[in-house]
Amino acid sequence: MDSNIASNIALNIRGHRLYADFSKVKARLAQHQFVCWIAGGAVRDFCLAQEVNEFDLVTDATTETLKALFPEAILVGESFGVLKIPILKSQLENEFFDLATFRQESDYLDGRRPSKVTAATPVKDSERRDFTINAMFWDDVQSQVIDYQGGLFDLSRKHLVCVGDPTIRFTEDYLRIIRLVRFAAVLNFEIEPKTNQAAITYRTKINQISGERIWSELLKINKSKAFKFAFKQELFLELLKEFFDTKEITAPHVQTNVTNIMLLIYLLNPNIDFSEILKRRLKVSNQELEVYNSIRLIMVAVVKMSAAELAFEVEKNPNYTKLVEMLVEVQLIPEVVDQSIKKILSLNSKTLVTAKDLAQLIPNRYISEELKYLRISQFNGTYKTTDQALDYLNKKYALKNEKP
Repeated sequence: MDSNIASNIALNIRGHRLYADFSKVKARLAQHQFVCWIAGGAVRDFCLAQEVNEFDLVTDATTETLKALFPEAILVGESFGVLKIPILKSQLENEFFDLATFRQESDYLDGRRPSKVTAATPVKDSERRDFTINAMFWDDVQSQVIDYQGGLFDLSRKHLVCVGDPTIRFTEDYLRIIRLVRFAAVLNFEIEPKTNQAAITYRTKINQISGERIWSELLKINKSKAFKFAFKQELFLELLKEFFDTKEITAPHVQTNVTNIMLLIYLLNPNIDFSEILKRRLKVSNQELEVYNSIRLIMVAVVKMSAAELAFEVEKNPNYTKLVEMLVEVQLIPEVVDQSIKKILSLNSKTLVTAKDLAQLIPNRYISEELKYLRISQFNGTYKTTDQALDYLNKKYALKNEKP
């Protein structure tokens, strides 16, 4: 590795907000002749000069030794040998370093987690990781990247490559398939052909992964403002078709928010209501689910409702304004529809009657119904003044002979 590059990485790491706390952990281990390296994604992102939010740490000390040296730590499963070391100076609540012994894993029986974890050498530890760019370590004492799997080379050529045999990597943990898409989208990297082919081959296994984990990965792609790039990935589209059990999808020209994820899901098959899958399988929030249901409602309403009726729905639900604009942008709704709605609302900014006006005039059970009718009638030009609206009500309810 070029010494200037190593120096720049060292400067970035030593200027990081977590460096002082990392140094304390490293020093405590060094007192007993153990190393403490930064591992995985943090090293990758430091090499790319990208934002780093957390450090994962590795050491040659055994789990039992770590428990003795760090009595304040929380053990995350005896079988995995990972300790969470509290970061005392952190501004964030419950922030930790993950500290683990160099290890190797085996017997992935459920396509997600290893059944057996044993202590190993740093080389063996690098061999268990998913992609070469995530298999590097940073030795802060020597100020160098420890790279057993060629991650630096793959970073330089912007390639995503599995460590070792991609078939083994993906059958160990099927979540790695969608992580592959996420890294490709977020980093704007190409997927190496053998890695890509293995991912496509095992894409059908994605349904063995918990919905929450898949939704988390989708949100990370979304947060990275990389959704447009994701749609260039055949693998991404194949995964979505598999997960939502639909053969055809239309990839929209999306931007970067949860609304666009929900639009994509709607477009997987507009004739199918995916709300139960979103709620039960992906465990999306009620607010996120409401976005999906609103898109479906608007798309149905455009076909079945008049411009005045649509204007009423948009006025009643302010969030619909941006949804309609987005649906116009992706050419699912004609622009004239949006223009008509906005024109109607701008010309009728003041309602002819309010609920308070009707409270002493008609029975309470009819107020909501009549407010809707009168507002839509106002949009259509049927009633142009308050007196006209009230005259209609007086005549209608006089005939019914009903009093409030």
